[in-house]
Amino acid sequence: MIKACIFDLDGTLAYTLDSMAVVGNEVVRKYGLKPMPIENYRYYCGNGADMLVKRLLVDAGDPELLHYEEARALYRKEFDKDPFYKIQHYPGMPETLKELKKRGVKLGVCSNKPHEAAVKVVERMFGSQIFDAVMGQSDSVRKKPAPDGPLKIAEQFGIKPEECMYLGDSGTDMQTGKAAGMYTVGVLWGYMERTILWILQRIFLIYMRKNAKSKILIIIQHALNSYNFYYKTGGRKNVYRGVYSDIFGKTGAAF
Repeated sequence: MIKACIFDLDGTLAYTLDSMAVVGNEVVRKYGLKPMPIENYRYYCGNGADMLVKRLLVDAGDPELLHYEEARALYRKEFDKDPFYKIQHYPGMPETLKELKKRGVKLGVCSNKPHEAAVKVVERMFGSQIFDAVMGQSDSVRKKPAPDGPLKIAEQFGIKPEECMYLGDSGTDMQTGKAAGMYTVGVLWGYMERTILWILQRIFLIYMRKNAKSKILIIIQHALNSYNFYYKTGGRKNVYRGVYSDIFGKTGAAF
């Protein structure tokens, strides 16, 4: 039985792409480098701010990373000035979290953002009473895909890893959830393309139809139901319409 849901932050709980792009492009302009389209930031993010800056510099015209040390410090400084700029939660997410909370599900966040920034963003968007734990990058917690963060959250909850659902939008998240031994869910409203998550052999995929009202809660409930059915029967049969076995032998879903 799933007793906790642990969420990635960027691209899972919140849309933050514009925020990262504005700050990143401001940084590269200072070195006379080429600003990058917002869409490129989908592929820069996912492994923490330092890796984002490295990928950005290479694309912007600094393949030798001559400006890296100065640029990474400047990125953090500029981002900290207004960490909430153009950040918004995905539609229906607050209602979803409140309902899960009402059902007794423990809620956590594990992000590769610096810890202080992660806490600020989560509390700004959802308040301080929704999540039972928020964990960002720090010296004591290795950044994802190391499973340290989710495992520490599970330990804090007093819940076994296999009783936790880990939800994220990137390949890094899929690797993190699987390394932690948690039921791992790939969300397709985030930054990574569906094909990439398939190739990375995530366990379960969920998405929202473009023109439909938010159905995140229903989708998560479907995933919970599938988990319970899958492990009770030990099979890969269709649980309900939309669930199927893919070529990698994993269970997936499309709603």
